[in-house]
Amino acid sequence: MPGFYYPGNYSLIRVQLKPHPATPAPAVDDLSVEISRAGNIIALRFCLAGQLSVLRIPNPGSPQRANGLWQHSCFEIFVRQPRGTAYDEYNFSPNRQWQRYHFSDYRLGESQPDTPPPQIAVLQQPDQLSLITSISVPDGPLQVGLSAVLEAADGGLSYWALEHPGEKPDFHHSDAFALNIE
Repeated sequence: MPGFYYPGNYSLIRVQLKPHPATPAPAVDDLSVEISRAGNIIALRFCLAGQLSVLRIPNPGSPQRANGLWQHSCFEIFVRQPRGTAYDEYNFSPNRQWQRYHFSDYRLGESQPDTPPPQIAVLQQPDQLSLITSISVPDGPLQVGLSAVLEAADGGLSYWALEHPGEKPDFHHSDAFALNIE
């Protein structure tokens, strides 16, 4: 698997996502995210390792905007400014579909702002998958939530995040924005 690289002045952070206790996925050995920031660009590499044959991983296709990606295997980033209530949610599917949602507060005021389509690269081997992309973000410090939804062959969903603040998976919860990025 090629190394993750983002040109320019950046710092690389690697974090592990963990499954919600109510939705384990024993076929997954590791799910991590490499994240770097250069100015108002955040580059992401989601790295999934395990028995991918027991997961529903859609085949790569043409990049296009789509809704409902969280109903199947997808990777997500949530971004907000510190002490703010508004945030953006980005979803990226291994089939290269994507979506950006903007919320004015916790699950309120949802909109789909005009956004240039991101470039999405998917690298897959029998036991590894990487999804690489980047997004534009505001200047200044940010609070970030990283998450993933993995669909098993039987249709069951497993929810992965940096933090799981509640009894049910909730990536929108303010405590799920667990990574501070300068």
